[in-house]
Amino acid sequence: MSSDQIIKTLHQNASSFFDKVINKNESVMACKKGCSACCRVDLSVFEVEGDLIRNWFSSLTSSEQQNLLVMWDQASKEHFCQFLKNDMCTIYEVRPTIC
Repeated sequence: MSSDQIIKTLHQNASSFFDKVINKNESVMACKKGCSACCRVDLSVFEVEGDLIRNWFSSLTSSEQQNLLVMWDQASKEHFCQFLKNDMCTIYEVRPTIC
């Protein structure tokens, strides 16, 4: 199994677990689209996750890449996750496991 497949499986398992936790505790959990409180901390990623993000980014068009680079540059000046824009993750489909 390739490292990409391992990470994707890990993400699927983590997302499935998180969905179960939310369903069981939704009355006391505030997690939803547009909530970015968890993204405003200093986190790190595994090297293999960085590779996955780089590969995903390379697959985008030049225009998409340029738009993201501008967004990420602005976000880095605001002292939170560089991939966060308008309280939404710009790399959600390849986000690190910690996310």
